[in-house]
Amino acid sequence: MRILYLHQYFTTPEFSGGVRSYQFARRLVAAGHQVDLITSPAFYPVEKKRKRSLITKCVVDGITVHVIHVNYGNEMSFFRRVVSFFLFMLISSAYVLRVKGYDLIYATSTPLTIGVPALTARFLRRKPLVFEVRDMWPDIPIALGFIKNPLLIKVLSCFERFLYDKASRIVALSVGIKEEITHKGIEENKVEVIPNASDLVDFDHTSVQPQVDQLRQNENSRVCLYAGTFGYVNDLSYLVLLAAELKAKKADIKLLLIGDGAEKELIAKRIKEHELEGFVVLRPPVSKNELISYIKSSDACFSTVRDIPALFNNSANKFFDALAAGKPIIINHGGWQAGVIEENNIGLVLGHDIEQAADRLIEYLNGVTPADNERIAAFARRNYDRDVLFKILLFDVLEPSV
Repeated sequence: MRILYLHQYFTTPEFSGGVRSYQFARRLVAAGHQVDLITSPAFYPVEKKRKRSLITKCVVDGITVHVIHVNYGNEMSFFRRVVSFFLFMLISSAYVLRVKGYDLIYATSTPLTIGVPALTARFLRRKPLVFEVRDMWPDIPIALGFIKNPLLIKVLSCFERFLYDKASRIVALSVGIKEEITHKGIEENKVEVIPNASDLVDFDHTSVQPQVDQLRQNENSRVCLYAGTFGYVNDLSYLVLLAAELKAKKADIKLLLIGDGAEKELIAKRIKEHELEGFVVLRPPVSKNELISYIKSSDACFSTVRDIPALFNNSANKFFDALAAGKPIIINHGGWQAGVIEENNIGLVLGHDIEQAADRLIEYLNGVTPADNERIAAFARRNYDRDVLFKILLFDVLEPSV
């Protein structure tokens, strides 16, 4: 089977970002299938082969990657990001017609505009489409107040429903996302839940990171890691306020924040305002390979979002990476992840009362033992092993769709 894989934000472990598409695509190749993956340089920064070249083509672990050179970055304004989405949408919609001989289209959002090249290939090449939903669009930008025009909301909502209708199967990254899709009138048996995964083998073969140990003053010191985007949605100001409260309580807990994004300068400013230098440490993005060593060396991992229910059904890589390393995952929101954490005692769900959150965090971290770390890693092996989830994707979704 030859698969046309569409993912605007594809990356590999050599760079920063989520590697779900890479991990699934390379497994498809290993299983004997051909994969042509169309992406942008947003998280896969390959150089142009020629100065004025619009497309760079390369092979990565057997995956034929077609990079359309339309820039994107979270530090861009919302308007510039919208322009980037549409430029990529238009160019990729034309380019999918140049790639021939595929049997199935697999398109993964966000953004929702990836559905345009997917539907172009679906109708003009008459091939089945499997659509993967990572976040609910346009619901999230509407909830955040980024999209307010009633006509635009109506157009995007109609396009979303049309895309779901024309897909042979839909892959949802969480139970909550599936529920939202079925509430829009899509049949339940059309939607398969395949969450993000824990890459257990990668964590087993990566050493620890000495830079994390340098943040510890003694054996009772704790280091909590946040690794990801510094964006509006991620609400890292929450962690700054939490750190200020921990400092006031004289807790020996450091926060290590790794990544980049539109609000990184704001976070740096707030760290200075609260005199938290040394308590909150900022680091630039690192490759996924290097990030694993940071996760393994930390005592717990954070995943935060703004207190907006539309964001709670996310399937954050931070959650699964923490579990793969046997580290507690700490979040500040409700939703399916909160339920999993509390039901299985694999982390901590904090509220937005900062003083109470600090007290609970201190008490929790003081009680974590090596046996807890082993239990958390075992939970990841039982529930989120990438190889197991790949078999569900291949045998229950892709092959039956052709």
